[in-house]
Amino acid sequence: MAKTGNAEVKHLLLILVIALILRVAYVLTLEDKFFFPDSERYDRIASDLVLGKGFSSTFTAPLYPVLLSWLYTFFGHSFLTVRIVHSIIGTASVLIIYLLAKEMFSEKAGLIAALLGSIYPFFVFFTGLVLTETLFTFLFLCFVLFLKRMAANAGWRYAIYAGIFSGLSILVKPVMAYFVPFALVVVMAVYRGKKLVLCSLAVLPITLFVIAPWALDNYRRTGKVIFLATGGGLTLYESNNPHATGGPGVERIVWTEEMKEMDAFELDRHFKKEALRFIKDNPHRFVELAVIKVRRFWSFTPNAGGYQSWKYKVISIVSYGPILILAMWQIVVTRRRWKELIFLYLPVIFFTLLHTVILGSLRYRLPIMPYVIMFAAGVRSQHVCHSRPFCHFRANGNP
Repeated sequence: MAKTGNAEVKHLLLILVIALILRVAYVLTLEDKFFFPDSERYDRIASDLVLGKGFSSTFTAPLYPVLLSWLYTFFGHSFLTVRIVHSIIGTASVLIIYLLAKEMFSEKAGLIAALLGSIYPFFVFFTGLVLTETLFTFLFLCFVLFLKRMAANAGWRYAIYAGIFSGLSILVKPVMAYFVPFALVVVMAVYRGKKLVLCSLAVLPITLFVIAPWALDNYRRTGKVIFLATGGGLTLYESNNPHATGGPGVERIVWTEEMKEMDAFELDRHFKKEALRFIKDNPHRFVELAVIKVRRFWSFTPNAGGYQSWKYKVISIVSYGPILILAMWQIVVTRRRWKELIFLYLPVIFFTLLHTVILGSLRYRLPIMPYVIMFAAGVRSQHVCHSRPFCHFRANGNP
């Protein structure tokens, strides 16, 4: 990786300070309350952990409620503390954005991407919410960074780091259990090499080692094999049922007496079965819903009913619109460099496809916005080759 000059270090530190100040200043203005229903669930589980009741749900992945419980234990039940920690994590994400954009494009692109990430309104906004998005975005960025470095250097150290962060990411959002093998297969196919294949394969057992304690604890508590969580079935059915609209709609699900008697494990299997049956019996409606979900996922304005005022719409269009347009232009301009930039493509492609099946929302787009921002920042940036495999591609006339 190229060395960073003194001027660049100063600029980066200034950007990180701006990111932290913006986030802390914002969270200080917020009321001490929940803004989304999911926050109540995370808070309840964390509170149970503090009281020694154990993890009270198999529906939810553990890492975020555990983080909350640690904060509650040491600092009391304070939403402000949670939001300040979110501010620090969000600022750390800006640093990772800088590192990735620098390695993908140039020092200048890294600074521009970091600046955009520091002031992007929705990154700041989600800092104030007791939700998983801020933590997941950071862990996901770390995984992609070390995956990229592993591919560039075929280094065992980076494989270990990638495995650790993939495991932690899965413990926040179980859907990452699908992304990790998808990304590893693509990387092995694109870059090849015996050592890289071995490094890529090593990521999987390291990932399993990180998440194994949670799977064992689930078995200890329930007597059933619940590898991560039981919420996937409900989400899949909420997204694919006769009353589905492409957005949240759990309140429209009709609960039968039989379902009320099922435990979490049985409900999960039931909902998955019913969702797959709906998709099989209604292929045209499934396609219609997929289009609606993607439209919601990439919407220029918020979808949630409480954020439909002109203020939120203007902020969204003015901030997100130019970034998306620049990113799309950059994707066209750099299409011959797709092998080098595959690490930016992978999150965008995977999560877009994922949300053709499950709910589409601006909230679920948040973790891939760093990669969209990096593409936007790379416009008019002169490429600097930081790694031998990438230089090899260019030296041999390959894209």
